[in-house]
Amino acid sequence: MASDNLTTLNSVPHLSPIKLSADNYLVWRNHMTILVGLHQLSPHIDGSSSSPSETIKSDDKDIPNPKYHSWLQNDRKASLLLLSALTEEAAAEVLGLTTARQIWCALEAAYSNASVERVQSLRDSLRQLSKGTSPVTVFARRFKLICEQLAAIGHPVADIDKLHWFLCGLGPSYEVFSTALRATKPAPLFRDLVAQAESHELFLQSIHGSVTPPAAFHAQQQRESSTSSRGRGSHRGNSSRGSYGRGRGNTRRPPYCQLCRTNGHYASACPNLHTFASQAPTSDESLAKAFHAKCHGTDDSPDWTGDSGATDHMTPTKECLHHSAPYKGNNKVIIGDGKHLPITHTGTHNLCNNIHLRNDRKTKQVLARGSCIDGLYVLKNGPQALVADVSNKASYELWHARLGHISFDVISKLNKCGVLNVTSLLPKPDICTSCQLAKGHRLSFNLNEKRALFPLDLVHCDLWGPAPMTSPEGFRYYVIFIDDFSRFTWFYPLKTKTGFYAVLSAFIKLVQNQCSRKIKTFQSDGGTEFVNHTVQKIIEENGTFHRYSCPYTPQQNGRAERKHRHIVETGLAMLFNAHVPAQYWVDAFTSATYIINRVPSPLLDHKSPFELLFGHVPNYSNFRVYGCQVFPYLRDYAKHKLEPRSLPCIFMGYSPSHKGFRCLEPSTNRIFISRHARFNESLYPFANQNVNMDS
Repeated sequence: MASDNLTTLNSVPHLSPIKLSADNYLVWRNHMTILVGLHQLSPHIDGSSSSPSETIKSDDKDIPNPKYHSWLQNDRKASLLLLSALTEEAAAEVLGLTTARQIWCALEAAYSNASVERVQSLRDSLRQLSKGTSPVTVFARRFKLICEQLAAIGHPVADIDKLHWFLCGLGPSYEVFSTALRATKPAPLFRDLVAQAESHELFLQSIHGSVTPPAAFHAQQQRESSTSSRGRGSHRGNSSRGSYGRGRGNTRRPPYCQLCRTNGHYASACPNLHTFASQAPTSDESLAKAFHAKCHGTDDSPDWTGDSGATDHMTPTKECLHHSAPYKGNNKVIIGDGKHLPITHTGTHNLCNNIHLRNDRKTKQVLARGSCIDGLYVLKNGPQALVADVSNKASYELWHARLGHISFDVISKLNKCGVLNVTSLLPKPDICTSCQLAKGHRLSFNLNEKRALFPLDLVHCDLWGPAPMTSPEGFRYYVIFIDDFSRFTWFYPLKTKTGFYAVLSAFIKLVQNQCSRKIKTFQSDGGTEFVNHTVQKIIEENGTFHRYSCPYTPQQNGRAERKHRHIVETGLAMLFNAHVPAQYWVDAFTSATYIINRVPSPLLDHKSPFELLFGHVPNYSNFRVYGCQVFPYLRDYAKHKLEPRSLPCIFMGYSPSHKGFRCLEPSTNRIFISRHARFNESLYPFANQNVNMDS
């Protein structure tokens, strides 16, 4: 058995070839979970196995516990498995940790950071990722890596966002492919989308020899006679018809292969793809000749074959138009194999009155008349005009500017309703500079429910003030320090902001000595009391990382801001209940902090901050009503034996340095600290004073 264990441990480096880095935490975690489970050590990293006692009783004597020795050996094996799969950078995160569970939790906290900044950064990287000149396989691998990182920190990317951002990243060379996929209902799964993109890439390579389609050619008319061919949306000469492309609606049809002429699949997935690819002409010149072969006609008497379902009509030469102008837009004509034809001119052509062609179903307006020839309605020359331009079409950006920079979603809705004619085939743009300048606003904040793993790993700090009135001791400010792990709060009143340095120095020494731990991260805003040489020096000497919130963004220091609200509201409630003057706000806020630290909270699994930090439940027997009447034992303060042994005082809270009560003698404003006190919690002396003053 010992030999087997030794062999297993010696083979650890070979069993864990994946080293943890900032980009592969999810893959590393899955790999290590299987590896640790293979060695039957999973309870040591998931927390289900706790350390037994080191010793046991035997004949009233303490002897070593064999179960503890066995548990310790297994825990060290699990720790060795984890440490052997770390890079030097990752190993620095677990220095000083002794158990496998501590190492596992520390790595999860370091590499599965679910902060708002990291989530937004990863999502921005995913949106901006582009294929460029890399293959689809490489682009898809980088895309899935970022998606896996988001899933590892609890923010998986929705399938519809994956589809949208992946198609955006393919770029303009995949415009036709992206448009077809976006129109597919229901939307394909992401793994199917990647497979289709790779298949489309192979199809383009087999035809063109490269992924990017060649430049579209400029069509020129060839005057040659041949047998007329029928088609929709075509131009007709004396004895022949020319075929023209046309804009179609969104009518759903079953998949049809343009290569083998069968239903059930597209050309990109045709089983005879390579055969057709080897026979197809690849040069632009051959493609142009194939297009002109369908465009017969002369300039003597050009005819037009109308198509009521076509968005626009086409002609291979501008001589067929009576009024034309050069086209300056970016739109192109997409033909069946995915290539593009440029648009050189737009214009109009006058037709004869021979056919009833209605433009609007509501107005029933007659545009032209024509006769039926071989099943096609041919429009002869005449006084009426059919417009063959794209002046009523515009891109997302242009409609966005025309309509006063409205939302792109509204433009999409108008486009689907047929009110607008949007020509953009690529996804809508994300950012409009003018909108950002005019409509910029704050981004929303996600709820942060993450807590530090250990005390003093993260300490929040903030300063409150100035108060509207000075306390009897001369205080106008206070500063609080909150431990992120336990939410325990330390309260320090200040006379001026310059006193913060002395308080910070004393606080660091106190808590690090009491908790036997160093402060790792110190969180504050960018106020001058935090950003100065003296404060920076003491933080750097302590080896603490100082993290600031962004300027004018108090939400990033939300722990301290909410604690301010809790303390102030609790303290004011105590002041109002006992009718204590507002000048005693320091005593009320100090007492409020004392109470808050000892009250259970649902955020802490119904435990109190005091219990989490010090490991035991606080004592509630000494709690009294703030501002009530109290009779402390004062015989030791008497000048002679005939003076009273107690005086009626006012309870002002709990002493932070004594195990006693702070009692205010109202006639002299003197504070007595005493353990021996009798309380009358139904009488509030300040309330009687206010009644006398009002009367």
